[in-house]
Amino acid sequence: MKKSDRIHQMIGIDLATEMLCIGTKKLQTKPYARCVTLKGALVLSIPFIEDSFDCVTLSFGIRNVTDVPTCLKEIHRVLNSTRRILILEFSLSPHSTLKNLHLYYLRHIMPKIGAFISKDHYAYAYLNKTIEMFPYSPLFCQLLVDTGFKNFKAHPLTFGVVTLYQRDKS
Repeated sequence: MKKSDRIHQMIGIDLATEMLCIGTKKLQTKPYARCVTLKGALVLSIPFIEDSFDCVTLSFGIRNVTDVPTCLKEIHRVLNSTRRILILEFSLSPHSTLKNLHLYYLRHIMPKIGAFISKDHYAYAYLNKTIEMFPYSPLFCQLLVDTGFKNFKAHPLTFGVVTLYQRDKS
């Protein structure tokens, strides 16, 4: 937002009231705060009319959605024609050595560090499970295709530990 005059309005939705409160506090210090609206809502039933948005982004959250195809259909519904979806999500590296190291870190190191810092062991054990169970890369790309998105681009980042999925609406 600091570098683009093309963005005039942003709307963020989250089901968790606490996350919306944190976001509201963080926004108070940002120069673009006047352009941002935060709203409590479900991604499975986005409370906006069809063709409302130029772009929809979702970062590190799609793996926590209970019904991913429904979520993607809702995103498709609210996007203007020929506009973009950007989803950033954890994945597992296609390289076996990196994948094994990453899995060891997720299963044994991260939960201990996370539990020590946050005092919430469950949250970090849960994170590990959601990352491992998420249908990343080809499977997730197929879900995007099945829900109407085209012009496939998947950008593996950080040696495949994170992937940016980019699709244009059909």
